[in-house]
Amino acid sequence: MGGANVDAEFNKAQLALQEDQWQVVANAEVQASIKGLAYKEETKMRGLEGEQKQHTYINDLDVKKTGLNGFGLGLDLGAVYTLDEVWKFSAALLDLGFISWNNNMVASTDGDQMFTTDTYIFNVDDEADNCINNEIDRLGEGVAVLYELKNKGDAGSRSTTLATTMNLGVEYTIPTCKKLSLGLLNTTKMNGDYSWTEFRLSANWYAGKALSLSANVAAGTFGTSFGWMLNLHPNGFNFFIASDHSLGKLAKQGLPLSANGHVNLGINFPF
Repeated sequence: MGGANVDAEFNKAQLALQEDQWQVVANAEVQASIKGLAYKEETKMRGLEGEQKQHTYINDLDVKKTGLNGFGLGLDLGAVYTLDEVWKFSAALLDLGFISWNNNMVASTDGDQMFTTDTYIFNVDDEADNCINNEIDRLGEGVAVLYELKNKGDAGSRSTTLATTMNLGVEYTIPTCKKLSLGLLNTTKMNGDYSWTEFRLSANWYAGKALSLSANVAAGTFGTSFGWMLNLHPNGFNFFIASDHSLGKLAKQGLPLSANGHVNLGINFPF
């Protein structure tokens, strides 16, 4: 179940400053699936000096009510294959599925918006009428029409895929010390422009029937990191606390200065 989804695509936002003219190109579209959302519009005269025309564009938005606006389905699939007492292989797909969104309010520039002008001439003299600050203000008002979003209304429902995660792993148990094993895990997040991948090498120590410890290092899209895990698993429950990205140097306020970090913890009751 989902509350809201907004997808903003700025396909083009180009400003070319040439010797004797300016050229601007813009192309953008927003799909906002939020329950009760409506765009507010304004109509006024806008455009380059001497070329102003009446424009109607979105200048605000209003959400009249809130609530669930998306429903979908996701599956987790996994398998483990034990070759012998030394080698173990695993694979999993997490969040494999989709979600369908209602009330898809679309705003768009209607494709490429472009103009070329030589109206604006900058003067380095701050006292001149066409000094840099004054000309930038005039230019900003003139080209604002390129970035206007027009209200395309409710386009109905749309579907988006979930951000699927693929895990591939292999574990090697040391034959001369079966309480110690080495593991290699590849994690890949498949999420369009926000996809990433990581390889993590770990050393795992099974201290006894009720305690396991692990330390690992990783390298991937976001650089390198260090992680660890403490796992308590006596009869009846399993409790763990772990971190894939441990904090680096901290400020006095406890804020990280050189790295990001997070901690995961959980408890399971097998039956």
